[in-house]
Amino acid sequence: MVRFKNRYIVVELRTRDANSSLFSLTSQHFRNSIRDAIDDNFGLLGAAKCHQSLNIKFWDPLTKLAIIRIARDHAQILQQTLLFISSINNQEVQFNTIYVGATIKHCEMNCREFINRWLSHTTKNAVNKQVILDYQQKAQGVEEKLGEAMQTM
Repeated sequence: MVRFKNRYIVVELRTRDANSSLFSLTSQHFRNSIRDAIDDNFGLLGAAKCHQSLNIKFWDPLTKLAIIRIARDHAQILQQTLLFISSINNQEVQFNTIYVGATIKHCEMNCREFINRWLSHTTKNAVNKQVILDYQQKAQGVEEKLGEAMQTM
């Protein structure tokens, strides 16, 4: 029996507009935009290779953080495709790859580090204690959501 070997890619979506409409973006929209970009850039062969194993394991619109799973042999195609995606839902985006690895556990660790950096960056200029507490609660909710996503895998 052959083992199915995966690569997990942790990416951040960067937008020019801080108040972007990516909060309404679902993992389904996200996956469809990646699939369309693979079709455009690599044609039918690239699409046939990647479509079956492409899966969005985690997407959080608040931190704009995602974990994408793909077969190990096709991870380079996905990484190259992410470079060519310039808009999702008519919103200009840019992908920042945070981590590429073979285990979901290491992805979870890197996601938690990213969430902590995001929280410190977001709250460093806050003058109101309530704003800081709100962001801390939101970050805690994102970490709980991440933990639930990791348990279902």
